[in-house]
Amino acid sequence: MGVSINDPIYVMIKMWKEIVLCGFLAIYLVKYLSENKTIKIQLIDLSIIVFVLLGLIYIVVAPNKATALWSFRSLFEIFGFYMLGRMFSLRIEQLNKFLYVLVIMGCVTSIFGVIQVQFLGADFFSEVYGVDKVAVAMTSFGYEKLRASSTFITPHEFGLYLILCFMFASYLYKMNRLTRQVFFLIISLLLVGLLFSLSRSSIVILIICSGLYWVNDLKKLFLFSIVCFFGAVVFVLMGAIENIVSVVQGTDPSSMGRFRVFDEFMLHLMEYPFGSGMGTVGVVVRRFIPTAPQFEGELFNLIAMTSVVGGIIYLSILVMVLFKLLKRNASSMFIPEQYLKMVGVIVIALLLRDLILPRDFTNYAIGWFLVGSTISFLRQFSSIRKDI
Repeated sequence: MGVSINDPIYVMIKMWKEIVLCGFLAIYLVKYLSENKTIKIQLIDLSIIVFVLLGLIYIVVAPNKATALWSFRSLFEIFGFYMLGRMFSLRIEQLNKFLYVLVIMGCVTSIFGVIQVQFLGADFFSEVYGVDKVAVAMTSFGYEKLRASSTFITPHEFGLYLILCFMFASYLYKMNRLTRQVFFLIISLLLVGLLFSLSRSSIVILIICSGLYWVNDLKKLFLFSIVCFFGAVVFVLMGAIENIVSVVQGTDPSSMGRFRVFDEFMLHLMEYPFGSGMGTVGVVVRRFIPTAPQFEGELFNLIAMTSVVGGIIYLSILVMVLFKLLKRNASSMFIPEQYLKMVGVIVIALLLRDLILPRDFTNYAIGWFLVGSTISFLRQFSSIRKDI
């Protein structure tokens, strides 16, 4: 007898991550209380609480509670990792070690992604993901090239993880934690994996984020332009030029379809100006309701379900985080400026991803954990500085 997606046992199995997360939060909450420690609520924390409460309200008004809960999980669980970061009393050295591990994992997954495409081929995707999932690993526009997804479910998730690892490696290099030779080896492995993913959105996000992190004068802008040029040459040599030309010519169904989807989003918003409720829009919802609308970028799905108010609150949270990081950069005494800048760029990367594609668990969990840890750092060292 099969198990339905709505069966409690299936829900419990699929929600193992949330169960583990809640366990960690409970352990650290008990630890804080036993040590008479307190978490000072800041404006960012308060805004997140209000945002989560708004999501819970839209579960109540949702037409299907089970689907709404599943949708809430995909959109709001990232703030659980933010809370975990706020409660963890990590030192900068501990976080540096954490970033080392993530970078090593990025190199390993990148190598595996190349092996997928070059040696394992389509049969691998058929056996592991199922015959109906092979298309996910292929490019569109009739361009028959396999796309590396490595240990991730899609090439886009794989690409975003490599972007985060690229930023981690850049920070470690600037802090003299990596030698030049090791750094170039790491970024070479990451870039090769990214190119084999053939994720145009990930490549664009990498260019924007690496430019924001590395370029601060005309000389570096010139060098950055040269690097981008040679990267484009490599992309062409891989035979992927059709993948870009189709976008420029307006013949790529994936890119052009986004304009049609945006029109559908506007119509949905006019029909449901106060939001249609959780569990009515998005990729996750389509597992329950195949005909449910999907507006590509997760930000648009969020607005469709929780109204423009929900979108404004979410964007306000991101702006507050960035302002906090940038404001502290000018007078940082205890936290490396490059670390704060790196976390800020990661927030921008996640926002760019929200604009064009659905979210994924791994990358957003890592990103928001770092945000939570950084906010705790800033509060802790702000107090120290006041005592000096």
